[in-house]
Amino acid sequence: MRLLTFAQLGPEKGIPHCRDHVRKLVKAGKFPAPIQLSENKIAWLEAEIDALITARAEERNRKPIDPRRPELAAPKRLPSRPRQIPPPAEADSRPGPSLATAGVGTAAWHGAVAPETDAYYRDDSK
Repeated sequence: MRLLTFAQLGPEKGIPHCRDHVRKLVKAGKFPAPIQLSENKIAWLEAEIDALITARAEERNRKPIDPRRPELAAPKRLPSRPRQIPPPAEADSRPGPSLATAGVGTAAWHGAVAPETDAYYRDDSK
């Protein structure tokens, strides 16, 4: 009769569950109850763990694999909706007030002359 600690369940028997999950499985009756070795130490009988693994393998082998049953088939990807991309916005069709009506001064243009003013269209090179 051999005892397995929690640390040995993973490497030796391939049980990848964390302590909390094993505790929940024991409480639900789906995993063998541990034996209390001391105040802070528990272990499982190796024979009970082997019996659990054997029972799960037999249960798997009893179920026929029918590819027509959707619950046994691989999950399918859900169809995605095509993305609806809005048409590009026109320069004048932007929401909100225009720069001329918003009262934007020359400071907003970092010292340059705003396009809405007459100085922008004046040719001073003559």
